[in-house]
Amino acid sequence: MIKKFLIFLLLFFSYANATSWYSKGCINEALKSFDVEENIDDMPYLEKMLESYKSSMKTHLDRHEEIREDFEYVKNELQKNNLPVSIAYVCFAESNFQRKARGYNTAGIWQLTNSSARILGLEVSRKVDERVDVKKSTQAVIKLWKRLLKKYDKLYLADFAYGIGEGGLDRMIESRDSRSFAKLWKSGRIKYGTKAHFTKVILLHCAFSAKN
Repeated sequence: MIKKFLIFLLLFFSYANATSWYSKGCINEALKSFDVEENIDDMPYLEKMLESYKSSMKTHLDRHEEIREDFEYVKNELQKNNLPVSIAYVCFAESNFQRKARGYNTAGIWQLTNSSARILGLEVSRKVDERVDVKKSTQAVIKLWKRLLKKYDKLYLADFAYGIGEGGLDRMIESRDSRSFAKLWKSGRIKYGTKAHFTKVILLHCAFSAKN
């Protein structure tokens, strides 16, 4: 009985320590950095997802030292191009900053599809896949983020477009007759994967801000 209790305490304090950076104030700052005007207290549906994913951030935080060089490169290039540094957290959410990460027709730290990569000027063939080249893929993606931000003028909308495509987002905005974060989130048209992606990015912003 005592042994089980001690194990419970160990797990409890490990969890508490792993999520000690989490606070509503920090979350609101992260949301603000993505141009979200709503407060987390007014969005219980988002708060529920944040609560369910926050413990998984330890995996990303533990990789920080291992991928520090790539992380700093991405952040510096974003700054040079007058883009929000928050975009760098997309790489963690997409691939955990793994250079050779591959998904369904996607690859690299930015998880670009074959077609998107080619449109951005990257070579994708049997012999060469520049999506797994951190520098080349980042330079290509910077062009995309610039265009998305110019078009939508809100970082959260640009992030949605990055995940579901501009066409999908445009149709969603038109159907809801709104660009409001809360209205789009509750529309039922944003897939769970896109919501999970955005949730992780907000948590990562908060976790790394506390770490630094």
